Amino acid sequence: MNKPNLDDLINAIANNHGVTAPVKNSRRKIRDDRGDEDEATAQAKDAAQTDAPIQLALNETGVAVSDAPLQLAQAEAGATTGAVAGTTAAGAGAAADGIGLGWLALGGLALGGLAAAGGGGGSSALASNIVTGTVVVGPVIVGHGLKVEIYAADGTTKLGESTLDATGKFTVDVGAYTGIVIARLVDADGGDDYLDEATGVPKDLNANLMATSVVVGGTVTLNINPLTTIAAQKAGLAADGSGSLADATAVTNANAAVAAAFGLADLAGTSVVATNGGSYDAADGMSAGEKYGAILAALSGADLASGGNSQAIIDQFVAALGVTGATGTLNDAGKTLLALGANAATPVVGGNLLNDVGGLVDIDTTAPTFSSGASASVAENTATSTTVYNATADGDTGVAYTLGGTDAARFNINATTGAVTFTTSPNYEAPADNGGNSVYDITVTATDAAGNATDQAVALTVTDVVEVAAGDAVIDLGDYGKLIAPVNVDGNWYYHWDRSGDGTSANVNATLNGVQLALPTANGGAAYPNGIEAFQPGTAIDNNPAGETNPAYSDLLAIWDGYNGTGTGTAINGTPSGWAPNYYWSATPSTNGHALVSLSSGYVRDFGDSDNFSNYVALQVLFPDTTAPTVSSVAITSATGIQNSTLNAGDVVSVTVTLSEATTVTGTPQLALNIGGTTVQADYASGSGTTALVFNYTILAGQTDANGISIASDSFSLNGGTLVDAAGNNATLTHALVADNASYLVDTTAPVFSSGASTSVAENTDPIVTVYDATANGDTGVTYTLGGTDAALFGIHAATGAVTFITSPDFEAPADSGGNNVYDITVTATDPAGNATDQAVAITVTDVAESDVVTGIAITSAIGIQNSTLNAGDVVSATVTLSEA
Repeated sequence: MNKPNLDDLINAIANNHGVTAPVKNSRRKIRDDRGDEDEATAQAKDAAQTDAPIQLALNETGVAVSDAPLQLAQAEAGATTGAVAGTTAAGAGAAADGIGLGWLALGGLALGGLAAAGGGGGSSALASNIVTGTVVVGPVIVGHGLKVEIYAADGTTKLGESTLDATGKFTVDVGAYTGIVIARLVDADGGDDYLDEATGVPKDLNANLMATSVVVGGTVTLNINPLTTIAAQKAGLAADGSGSLADATAVTNANAAVAAAFGLADLAGTSVVATNGGSYDAADGMSAGEKYGAILAALSGADLASGGNSQAIIDQFVAALGVTGATGTLNDAGKTLLALGANAATPVVGGNLLNDVGGLVDIDTTAPTFSSGASASVAENTATSTTVYNATADGDTGVAYTLGGTDAARFNINATTGAVTFTTSPNYEAPADNGGNSVYDITVTATDAAGNATDQAVALTVTDVVEVAAGDAVIDLGDYGKLIAPVNVDGNWYYHWDRSGDGTSANVNATLNGVQLALPTANGGAAYPNGIEAFQPGTAIDNNPAGETNPAYSDLLAIWDGYNGTGTGTAINGTPSGWAPNYYWSATPSTNGHALVSLSSGYVRDFGDSDNFSNYVALQVLFPDTTAPTVSSVAITSATGIQNSTLNAGDVVSVTVTLSEATTVTGTPQLALNIGGTTVQADYASGSGTTALVFNYTILAGQTDANGISIASDSFSLNGGTLVDAAGNNATLTHALVADNASYLVDTTAPVFSSGASTSVAENTDPIVTVYDATANGDTGVTYTLGGTDAALFGIHAATGAVTFITSPDFEAPADSGGNNVYDITVTATDPAGNATDQAVAITVTDVAESDVVTGIAITSAIGIQNSTLNAGDVVSATVTLSEA
């Protein structure tokens, strides 16, 4: 058979449709028809034109094969030469013995008739369709490795690709394809690709960026950026861009919902005005493109704040965004992340990006407010553990504190409580501040969870203190003499007391300028409470007052006198002549005996000194303890009965309050806990005399805390009790907050069953079939177990509650305890906290009409048989056993 002339074939087909000789006029007609197209589409089509002839794939009989499309040359059709199988070929299902024509555009008329849509797409009988747009993650840089690949709805059929131009634009001709398109941004190398908005420096793409849209004909404009990526995932694609999409409405809704959530008009049709490469200026009112650019800059800032992991930020926003139809809602976590990003990007973007974004999305733009003052004073020599300034902003709730300023290096700050301490004790005589005037200038910055920050300038003034420096050669006590010739014994400084200050006698009847004096270990090492010349509590003089005895002072360290030199001793060396029971003496002998303190006469002298006052006696200088114990930390430390980090009614949670020094407790101090928004009081339980005080609280029925128990700042109260150190100083009870502790959740609510109390099942049901599906709390976090009289006949899936027979039930031979085919079980649902609920269930086995089944055939007897052998006339019997009578 001669092959037909192709022109004749095309014209014949056209004539059948009322068109005369369409081929010779097709070029002009197509160009006329596209006069209304946009410039990008027209340019793409012109670039694709060739002089290739019309091609028709024919079999050896001269008839077109069914799966070969008839293609009009690009010069005539303005389309790509490659048609996508299943999406652009029309008439692919034609009969094998017919002529299978694909799309054929002749003078604007589609010949070949039927276009079958497939894989979410379809075919256009006339025009090439264009997907164009811009990638906006920041301006692309020279040498980038970025290109855009366009896929059909099935996610695997590639429609075309385009390398980005210098402005980040791309254009892909998808031929006659219509339907859902998936655009994926591909990085072909590991070099830098774009200029990041938040940092202003080149960055390599490290996220799977994509966009989705629907081609209905003509040109589709796309943006590809993190927002379109979020929308693509909400439409159904995986985080890596894989997957397919079948619902065009879902794609459209996802794009609209994400745009709405971020306060934008749309994701695709708006030309983005980037904050770092265009004409962005929010001061004169924000255009739709500037709004788009502001949101993308905030997302870039969130990327910066998280260490540059773009994919992780996208994943967080996907989780934070809820979509219902075309409506999108950003939750609090997403808003906080967006605000944090806006704050992080502002130094590069300039202006106030937080306010720009805050006009689009309801985010936290309010900086913390300080309630603490701008100045404080502290005495020199203050210990490094002492808080010299307590910064407070927003009640310390959700605020983190940092230090700056000219003298910041001299201080530490507790990031949670705002407590400021010196790194080294300050010295008024040797100021270390920048100005050298003992006024230390610092700046405390309070930053909330959204990144909003407020600075507080603080001036800390160090004041002078009259000091008695250990080891100084002379300490002038004014009218009360001098302390001279210091000696260090076992780490303690001892001074010889020249009571007159010039070697002559002088009586002392008062405390010496606030300096308390005592024997080294007398009175337990503490200063005499009644002064050195008065009787001391607990000291008996000649059994007066009656009933008291004179204690032994054999453990005294040496009292230094004019005869002793530097020798020390701890053993009493005999009793000197003239000794009286109201005397102390030192353990170190002198030439004439021992140094002596008379409690009854009120003097300190050398025992052998007849004039009592001419010699020196060494005394230790003691400084009274006036430092109050402070709270170092508060922490939930244990709980009895806790299961899966969850507490139940009756469980006891313990909180440990650690103090800066050992304290003695009287009464029952309390610590306020926050359980599910309700304040409860934990009572003091143990720890008196130590630094660790334990408080206990018993969980009550009805309490719930899904976030974990927390403790507000300054929740410690005496409740009528006392908390003092060995010196009698009352403890300072202020402390930092303890945030929600997810290791101590509270759940006292038992599971609730939604499944019924009875069911029925046909006999002979297979053991793999679920005969009852126990459901409590939607199976979320619940474990199921079985009990009841017939529990041994069943199994249960601990996670799903599916109950199955262990052996198929037989109505004719019931195995239940009642023998009536009603099997009684009890299903128990237990949640992670140990709360449990029982559900009594009756499972009734119903009868099924059954056909008898031969279960066995056997020769059972024979008449006349001899030696296991039958003879003529013998009768043999066989028994057939059936399943039922």
